[in-house]
Amino acid sequence: MADIKALVELREGIPIPEYDVVIPWLIDKGHFLKLIPKEAKLRFYKGWPLLSFTLLGIHATFRFDFVTHYKQKLISVNFSNNDQSSMRLLFKTASNALIERLGPPNIVGSAWIMRWDDDFLRVDNRISVGRKMPENRRVISHDLSILAAFGLPRGGEEAVGIHARIRDLFNALPGVKIDWVQPAPGIVRFGLAVSDSRTLSRLIHMATLINVPVAVEVAWACRCGGTDPDCVRYDFRVPTKEGDERLELLEERLRRLL
Repeated sequence: MADIKALVELREGIPIPEYDVVIPWLIDKGHFLKLIPKEAKLRFYKGWPLLSFTLLGIHATFRFDFVTHYKQKLISVNFSNNDQSSMRLLFKTASNALIERLGPPNIVGSAWIMRWDDDFLRVDNRISVGRKMPENRRVISHDLSILAAFGLPRGGEEAVGIHARIRDLFNALPGVKIDWVQPAPGIVRFGLAVSDSRTLSRLIHMATLINVPVAVEVAWACRCGGTDPDCVRYDFRVPTKEGDERLELLEERLRRLL
């Protein structure tokens, strides 16, 4: 992909203009805390650092993600809004600010999914529908994220541990192709294209048994509006918390499906 100038400028890290500091990608949380000025109103929610500042023309309270990287390094900065009364307006406001700075997105999956990607960094601005477990409640959210794609695990890296093994097991199943892998707060999302109906039914049954959430969506690059079965993606949301028994259960049951 061609370089997107504004993304190239972010390769060294996330600028926080309000405090005249740049936070480098892939630093650990201890180093991050030393870089944040004392006058900054840094907050924490369930261990996630939160800070209000302006990024790519968007002022919001952003989360710094040290959770989803396999070595607990800074892999993304993101914002999420579940208020349905304001999310469409905020999505459009963010879209306009991003287009002004980044130009047209590389990928428009629908009216509510936009992505800018230069193979080094990835910016996603989207409204999506999912399910919150265990109550299986429908959730709609507006999510904006900047991901250090260069820091994602690559094929063959042993250091990624169980998530690499789960990725390889998904890939080995009949009719399964991994369309994307995306870190998110507390999870790693595996977007699967599944052409084999038997494999699909077994995967959904397995995920239900061990309480691994699965969302269904249209592939970001598809223009069909959801009418083409080949555009359907199954979004398996695999936990990242160390010691979560679902990780070992998922690996064990995927091996049984081979």
